[in-house]
Amino acid sequence: MPNTVDQEFTDLEHRRDYISTRLADDGVPTPDNVFNPLLADFDDLLDEIQYDIETLSELSDNTDDFYEEICNDLWDAHSKLQKIEKIISYYELHTTQVTDSTAVFDNVRTVVDELCHPLGIDFDIIPIHWNQTALVRIVPTAVYGLWLPRNVSTASFTEFAPLIGHEIGHVTMDYRDSYTLPDAVNQERRRIAGEFDNREQTVADALRDWYEELYCDTVGTLMFGPAYAVSLTRRLFSDNPYKLTPSIHREHQHPPDALRYHHVMNILADDYPDELHCLAHEHTATFRDHLNQLSSKRTPTYTDWWNDQFLNAIIDDAKQFFTPDTEQLSTALTHPDTDISETVTKRTRINQDLLNTD
Repeated sequence: MPNTVDQEFTDLEHRRDYISTRLADDGVPTPDNVFNPLLADFDDLLDEIQYDIETLSELSDNTDDFYEEICNDLWDAHSKLQKIEKIISYYELHTTQVTDSTAVFDNVRTVVDELCHPLGIDFDIIPIHWNQTALVRIVPTAVYGLWLPRNVSTASFTEFAPLIGHEIGHVTMDYRDSYTLPDAVNQERRRIAGEFDNREQTVADALRDWYEELYCDTVGTLMFGPAYAVSLTRRLFSDNPYKLTPSIHREHQHPPDALRYHHVMNILADDYPDELHCLAHEHTATFRDHLNQLSSKRTPTYTDWWNDQFLNAIIDDAKQFFTPDTEQLSTALTHPDTDISETVTKRTRINQDLLNTD
């Protein structure tokens, strides 16, 4: 048997020993509910590999398939251990940053807690300053990492906060048992893609990705109201806001900026009072100017890739998962002298600050 297998197995053992030592360090929080299931799964696989290696060493003929199976398991074990090491790195980074970012991280948790109530979900969030905004699945439905742009501070948190609603939209996907693309969305997706004879699969694949991002924009808008439109348009920037597909292959495609804005404003028009929709329209005027200045980038096929039936099916799908508390938030914003429900307190304040209505 080639030494390569033994060497890889020994390396995995050493890495596992280092993790045990690292987790025993009191300097970095290492929750049992995060690491114990992952390590137990890895240890079971490592025991299985060790048994197979010992069995292989006793065989002499026709071992190629068995050897290949061991190599596959070693690669699987490497991937599992790499995931655990990555999670430890997130906790280490969070611990390093928390001293200087306590207030920001506390604000993140406060917003997440308020969003969990209407969404009917519950999980731990680990905020981390990174180079962008993104959600990291650490233990689905239990623990997530949230990347924050490095320039988010207590002073700029209000402008950033509504985007958390979008990221929590991704979390809700993990709470949907055996989740598949909704029939209504999938039917419209395939109907649209079917109009493109030579690019049907390209369009169908793009719309599948667009669905999740537009679904998360739906959650963000229903949760934050006009503040989401303001926050989103201050973060969106592209030299072509009408671009249908990226110039290089990406694992996950986002919808055009212009379409996301159209979708968000339509939700506000349908689910919030006119005065709040008008406020969002007023506070996003700069972004509309941006779209108008680049309108020459809009190709004749831009609207062929989507329609309102596709967008409405996404909204209906989101509302099947949870009952939005748009009425409570709308009342708090349009009648500020009334008692504000505790379930919308943070979001009300964020809207008042962004819309200058307090």
